[in-house]
Amino acid sequence: MTTMEAVFPERLFRCGLRACVFVALLVSYAGFSAAADDPFEKVEYGCVRIDVQGGGSGTGFFVHTNGYVLSNYHVIQGGRQVRIRTRDGKTHPVSHVLNYNARHDLVLLKTDVSPSVVLKIALPEETKVGMDVFVIGSPQGVTWARAKGKVEGFVYDGLEQLQHTAKTAAGNSGSPIFDENGVVHGLHTMSVARQVKSAHGAYRLDWSDPKFRGVTSRILAAFLEQPHRPTSFAALASRYEAAETANMILWACQNSDRTMRLMHSAIQEMGTLTHVRVDPSRKTLSGRPVAVSRRTYFTNTHEFVRESNRHALVLLFLDAHFKGKKHDRRIAYTLDFWKQSQKHMRAAVETIRKAHGTDPANARRAHKQAREEFTHANDAFHRALVQAVRVYNRNVSAYGGQPYFDQATISKMLKFYRTRGLRL
Repeated sequence: MTTMEAVFPERLFRCGLRACVFVALLVSYAGFSAAADDPFEKVEYGCVRIDVQGGGSGTGFFVHTNGYVLSNYHVIQGGRQVRIRTRDGKTHPVSHVLNYNARHDLVLLKTDVSPSVVLKIALPEETKVGMDVFVIGSPQGVTWARAKGKVEGFVYDGLEQLQHTAKTAAGNSGSPIFDENGVVHGLHTMSVARQVKSAHGAYRLDWSDPKFRGVTSRILAAFLEQPHRPTSFAALASRYEAAETANMILWACQNSDRTMRLMHSAIQEMGTLTHVRVDPSRKTLSGRPVAVSRRTYFTNTHEFVRESNRHALVLLFLDAHFKGKKHDRRIAYTLDFWKQSQKHMRAAVETIRKAHGTDPANARRAHKQAREEFTHANDAFHRALVQAVRVYNRNVSAYGGQPYFDQATISKMLKFYRTRGLRL
């Protein structure tokens, strides 16, 4: 074998080896570039999963190197102990709430974490309709789930909201809505069903293609600039429970107002019956003439029984929901006043029902007893109404939910019962 023949295979091997190394380096560089361009990789370690003891879960993200986590207020609403889970799998306690805004559904939490990634909030003018956006969160227990969509537009329904198409579910509340550079353009809040018009012209709610909405970057930036109001979870939960209880009591009072008026008419009608309406042809077993009921009296009594049964269910719900919990002194008084009004109203209607069809003397005694019970019910109802309004107004900032009652109606009721009420 000549020298040339011996050297050629060796050179061929070296060239092949160099080519393989070059291809490997090219592939690894391409993979590194793809990872570097992945928007989810840029924000993943800046996001956390939020777990509330005895409640649900949600998502949040770091906005400060001191461990401040931004999320939705409804995620921690009513919770007394909250923990976060970072991308490395570690869990950390949340010490307290730095600030919250129930109206915009925002909360800022304080943790002991020193985050490696802090997300930046975009300027309002940087958010464009049609731009690609990404969402990362913990929907339905699936941690670090990813979704991609576009900005559909802005909604001004009392509050300014960002509407997008990235598919989200329960657990995505508090997730950042960010662009390909990892800059946050919004915070996902809720999903809303779309209204679909049927062939018959009627509209129905369609959840197959819901609308996804979140808080805009403008509101996020304004919220983060506000001074901190450190609050413990226990204090915030107590205020929330007080506002929720007062909310339900005011709803019950609004319905009780109609019932009170029905009972007022029924007792007045009963007084007329016991004095002028006697049917000689109808007698009791003892031979006394029977007091005949008018239609209004019977109808009002029947309506009261139906309404009072509804209020009894509300009372059972309140007792079950808040059993064993320490109430604020004011909310305890409110519950007690409302229970007293229901107790006296039930006693009044039971007296009226027993007097139905009896002789005039018994009807007169029943009428007097019903008047007394109704007077006590009226006084307790007025106290419950006034106290519930005070408790609700005092704690509504920590509630965040919609009122179950009509505020204009409650204002009229306050004025009415403060001046004269339903006095017999």
